[in-house]
Amino acid sequence: MFVFAVLFIVTACSRTPVNDTVSFSGEGDVWDARYLFDPEFYNDKHQNWVELTYVGDGPFEFDL
Repeated sequence: MFVFAVLFIVTACSRTPVNDTVSFSGEGDVWDARYLFDPEFYNDKHQNWVELTYVGDGPFEFDL
């Protein structure tokens, strides 16, 4: 029964159309992240937008 409930919820949520811009954000110790979904931009370019903001102490060092 639990598996049926989970499958029902996942199926129902995956079919819900998003008509407006949606933003999800998260905060960490060093980074803040924001994910933006714009359905018009996605349908046109097949891309989404992610913004990362450095909030750590001191200068940011980037090593590859």
